[in-house]
Amino acid sequence: MAAPHTLVPQKSTNNRFKQAKYGMKRLAKVERAIEEKLKKQAKRYNKSYQGEMVHFDTKRLPLLQNQKVTDPRDYLFIAIDDFSRELYTAILPDRTVASAAKFLLHDVIDCCPYTVECAYSDNGVEYRGNAGHPFGLACVQNNIEQKFTRIARPQTNGKAERVIRTLMEMWHDKIPFQDTEHRRKELCRFVNFYNTVKPHKSLKGDTPFEVLQASFSICDVNNPTFSHCRIFNCCFGTPKLKRNSHSFKNKSNDFWSIPLYFRKTRFVGFQKFSMLLMWFRQLVNCLPWLILGW
Repeated sequence: MAAPHTLVPQKSTNNRFKQAKYGMKRLAKVERAIEEKLKKQAKRYNKSYQGEMVHFDTKRLPLLQNQKVTDPRDYLFIAIDDFSRELYTAILPDRTVASAAKFLLHDVIDCCPYTVECAYSDNGVEYRGNAGHPFGLACVQNNIEQKFTRIARPQTNGKAERVIRTLMEMWHDKIPFQDTEHRRKELCRFVNFYNTVKPHKSLKGDTPFEVLQASFSICDVNNPTFSHCRIFNCCFGTPKLKRNSHSFKNKSNDFWSIPLYFRKTRFVGFQKFSMLLMWFRQLVNCLPWLILGW
């Protein structure tokens, strides 16, 4: 006959008891403290002038409410300036090399008010390839140097990854889109808000527009009507500025169409505030020019 099993009291695993006796904290609190410590130790950098490096990346957009799983997906192409955090975006129907080259030529170079010197991207097929790669050829034709992240190290392109996360959280997840065209218009509105109104912690609370304005003022650009803002991917008086050069190629200035456009378009929430604030800033900048002209 087997001996009866004797019950042995086990040690308590109560969290309060362990915290009182050993000073142990919850794992979530420990991990949060470690994360904050690593953030402080992180080596953050900013380039010294606009156009020195522009980060590129691509994101496959989720399906809309009325789309099927078999429908083709749209792709979001983004480019963000390392110095000023100015953002350029476009929604294209595919992720091919032709789409990447089109985005670089038409949505970045044609609209950018300064010269792009370096394009930094991951090793995706739309950005990297052989000698005849369309994106690489576009970079060579415009004297743009190409740099790539290390393989399986997307964090080295962290500025592009972070702005994609911001776009998805503040733009795509907040607005119920009716169709693809509606999504494109809302993207342009958000990019305008991102570049002209939204304060950036990495820029010490300034906006990309304010950083560019300060940078161009250092370069002796004293034209009060000069603007780096883009509304719906349209440039309003954005001459190309080369490094250590004061020669400009003036483009069309459609500043006074901003209030008219505001009256014709339905804006809600921060879009309306964004447009009003931007127009007020432009008006204040133009006051000395108007007074001297009259």
